[in-house]
Amino acid sequence: MVKTSNEDDTEIYVINDKFSKDWSVSYSVSGDSYVSIIIDSATQEWRDMHGDYFEVAQTIKGNVDQIRAFRQIIAEGKSEIIAEGIVLSISDKRQMIENFYGSQAHSEIDVHPPDVVKTKGSGRRPLTRLEQAMKMKAKPGRKCAECGEVGNHDARNCKKIKEKQKIK
Repeated sequence: MVKTSNEDDTEIYVINDKFSKDWSVSYSVSGDSYVSIIIDSATQEWRDMHGDYFEVAQTIKGNVDQIRAFRQIIAEGKSEIIAEGIVLSISDKRQMIENFYGSQAHSEIDVHPPDVVKTKGSGRRPLTRLEQAMKMKAKPGRKCAECGEVGNHDARNCKKIKEKQKIK
């Protein structure tokens, strides 16, 4: 016995049996004594729902596609019951989006690879010796302050100064 209560002239006993079902047994104390067994339907439905859920969960265990489909069904049912809204099918959702944007969605979508882009700092290759020589030839020469020649050197790297230092 789980619980007892009295209502008017009726005693109510709630009994839990070995299968975990709550049974309400009411016994009238008045002249006409009778016993009636009433099943608590909310509790029974709750237990049946859990049984159904676990039965399906055990059946689809290991199959990812069935698990995803079952989760989708649960999510739609949850939003329908809790939010008291209407769960839209995929076609209804598509129709709602098309109405919002004012155009139809394409039935086939082509996906292409992205365009090749150059990032910062890339795209320069080292010059060959021939290209370096041509670039140096195109530059105007400098006048060396030490030897007075016009060429590709200055006083810091003048060959004549280096020769004079070697002689000393």
